[in-house]
Amino acid sequence: MIVAPTDSESWGRGLLWWIEFTKLKGITIQGNGVIDGRGTGWWQQDNPFDYPIDDDFKLIVSLNNTVQERPPMPIRSELNGMPSIKPTALRFYGSIDVTVTGITIQNSPQCHLKFDNCVQ
Repeated sequence: MIVAPTDSESWGRGLLWWIEFTKLKGITIQGNGVIDGRGTGWWQQDNPFDYPIDDDFKLIVSLNNTVQERPPMPIRSELNGMPSIKPTALRFYGSIDVTVTGITIQNSPQCHLKFDNCVQ
């Protein structure tokens, strides 16, 4: 079992993915293991627009009151300190002939599995 961290320090300002493999050729991930993204820290966040953490609003010049209608999203929620950018659990990028079979990916903050710019 591979388990994601739940403390905000491990995630920094936010990651787009938790586990990433890049530029591999002919790899197979198989077995009966579990990758647990422990996504509940992200799922339980209140609306992040309600929790600005810094003075960024002072730097915004409003055009036709659009800032008040749709304020920018802060990096973190004060509720639990987790980044507002929710990562994908497992990502393959720029790889050739990748196979993933038999494993369980659960509780991802966002997507469980992504193949970006990969070919079979």
